[in-house]
Amino acid sequence: MKRFLIIIACLIELTAFLDLHEAAADSAPSILIELNEWLTKIEGENIEFVFKDLSGPITRKKCDNPIHFYFTNTSRRVIKAECEGQWRRFIKVPERIHLAKLSKDLIPNGQHDLNAYVLTADVSKGLKITEGMLDSIRSSRSIPTNAFTEISQLDDLYLQRDKKRGDILISEDLDTSKIVVVPVVILPSGSPLDTNTLIEITKFSGVPPDYISSIASLRYMELSKTVGVGEIVRTRHLRKAKLMRRNELVTIYSISNNFSIETKAIALSDGYLGERIKVKNPESNKIITARVVGYGLLSLN
Repeated sequence: MKRFLIIIACLIELTAFLDLHEAAADSAPSILIELNEWLTKIEGENIEFVFKDLSGPITRKKCDNPIHFYFTNTSRRVIKAECEGQWRRFIKVPERIHLAKLSKDLIPNGQHDLNAYVLTADVSKGLKITEGMLDSIRSSRSIPTNAFTEISQLDDLYLQRDKKRGDILISEDLDTSKIVVVPVVILPSGSPLDTNTLIEITKFSGVPPDYISSIASLRYMELSKTVGVGEIVRTRHLRKAKLMRRNELVTIYSISNNFSIETKAIALSDGYLGERIKVKNPESNKIITARVVGYGLLSLN
């Protein structure tokens, strides 16, 4: 009888454990479900994350679209989870999963048939890459997730850093040529910017993301620091130019369908493009507000 009661008690505990496990599975965060579906798709084996592998805010993250997952490098120890346009997080791969012999040829989204390319010789930055400089490779060796795979897009791509023979070409290694603006003389802080001191040239590498692409776009701007000969002019080098100074005589105009008027006034403060400042009519002493639209020029419109 005692043995029978012990068996019944064990069955009750087992039932409670199974119910608890099932409840936990039902309440699994959606990111855990999607993560395991992605792992299963690319790996084809029963390797999965469990609830305790994820913790903190990531378990509460929601996404209106499917979450994208991919390994951040060839060691496959970190997974990047990205909800396009909303958020991105990094997930550390538990040691037990890493030791489960994940495939050596993992490529994002299960695209195992994509080629990557290696250089057939040492190449210096700034050189245009052609198909003849590359050899294709497949999953016979580890391929980075950011490997360059679209060889058909080599029309105007230039190497952005020195590379050695046998190096795998990655997307960050390549960029198109850019038209940039550089000074022909040293320009101190506060210098005006025009075709007398600047030229436009084509650069094939080393172009910063905030480069200026045309001299025309620099109208009403000036330098906030000294820029040397041949140095690429960047947004961070610029500030609005002072288009009028306090107590300076300026021109105000107003245009309508039937008439236009123009008069002189005295600026009561310094003025920058688009700014509204007060000016005084020197004859009537009347003070009005107008918008700065050019050097010594304001509009009432």
